[in-house]
Amino acid sequence: MNDTLLRLGWALPLVLLLGIVVLLVLRRLLPQLAARPPAAAQLVLAETLQVSPRTRVHLLQVQGRPVLLLEPEEGAPSAVPLDERPRAPLGRSFINDLRRP
Repeated sequence: MNDTLLRLGWALPLVLLLGIVVLLVLRRLLPQLAARPPAAAQLVLAETLQVSPRTRVHLLQVQGRPVLLLEPEEGAPSAVPLDERPRAPLGRSFINDLRRP
């Protein structure tokens, strides 16, 4: 019985000390591990606008490119990729092509 108490008297403080050391080491390492930047998202919802009681428009970033998603209450949603450069309306570009010699 005395031998068991003697072992317990030495083992318990040793295990507690080991647990405290592990906690201190983890406390130092975890903030460094958590500070890594997350992987870049391929699909990001930038903004949502309710244009009517039954229709919403979402602005998405798909692999860095802007896309408008029209979501009606009924029917299939439609996506429109947005170009970085504005295009001339069809009628004006056609007229300009006709005026060139």
